[in-house]
Amino acid sequence: MYDFPIKAKNKLKSEGYKITSARDDVIEILNEADKPISPYEIQEELKKSGIDYKVITIYRILDLLSQLGLTHRIYSINGYMKCDSEHIHSHKFLVCESCHDVQSVDLKHEKHVNEANSFKASREINEVLGLCSKCD
Repeated sequence: MYDFPIKAKNKLKSEGYKITSARDDVIEILNEADKPISPYEIQEELKKSGIDYKVITIYRILDLLSQLGLTHRIYSINGYMKCDSEHIHSHKFLVCESCHDVQSVDLKHEKHVNEANSFKASREINEVLGLCSKCD
């Protein structure tokens, strides 16, 4: 069974990072979210529990988690979501422009731009915008 908080904390430790209370709190909010959540929404959720981190702190934590392959940033809606896979590979995200629901499609069999063209990509943004079946 996949347990995001345990995976995230183990990955942080194995990469030499400490499990700070701020990192732990953000990991828990991401774990509870059922769709991408912005740093400001994370800040608001934490404030409900009496915890107040600056949004830049939350951005830094999310960036670190993304670098470690633990979260995905959905650029079109400025949200982050936990990676629900135990394996790191490429995804295409189908983003509903109405309800912001996100579905992930695995691209492990698709050739990547950098492999096909001897191009060293710094990041790949694989988002398809449209309407989900609930909002169509």
